[in-house]
Amino acid sequence: MIWQLIAGPLFGILGGALEKFTEYKTKQLEMEERALDRAHDLAVLDKEAEIALKQVTIQGEIEVNRMDAQAFSDSYKMHSDSLIPEGAKLTSKQISRVLWVELFSRIIRPLATTLYQVFLACIFGWAAWNLAQTGSTMFDSSEFRVMFKEMIYSIIGMAETTLFWYFGVRRMSKKKAHQ
Repeated sequence: MIWQLIAGPLFGILGGALEKFTEYKTKQLEMEERALDRAHDLAVLDKEAEIALKQVTIQGEIEVNRMDAQAFSDSYKMHSDSLIPEGAKLTSKQISRVLWVELFSRIIRPLATTLYQVFLACIFGWAAWNLAQTGSTMFDSSEFRVMFKEMIYSIIGMAETTLFWYFGVRRMSKKKAHQ
């Protein structure tokens, strides 16, 4: 009986303490779970932001490539527009003149690239031939060899530069258009 009088309050105090301890531990677990949820939410937001940034970057690159391809395509169309307006009534003489102008405007770039190299080679070759035929002593043989070698290297260098530049730019532009 006495032990019941003593045990009752002890068990009551012990039960209350145990309940408070359990509540404390539950609150701690809930806070840890919320912290984990927040960390998870932040990680998800970071990944979503990273994905959105990648999407925007890729879309920007796609748009830049599209604009490059369009500009490249437009550069070829620039000189392909007809000089004769639609519905224009021209005589055959006028048409032939317009056709000559159109032909000239379309072939000027490749023609200029090739012809200036051929003309330059012919002029230097003719000058060297004349000097050799007249027996001119304008240069002694070692100077002539050095000069002739430098002219040949210059001609080859201009030809390579022109061809690689012209066709290299076209190749790179085509590569950009396909990427």
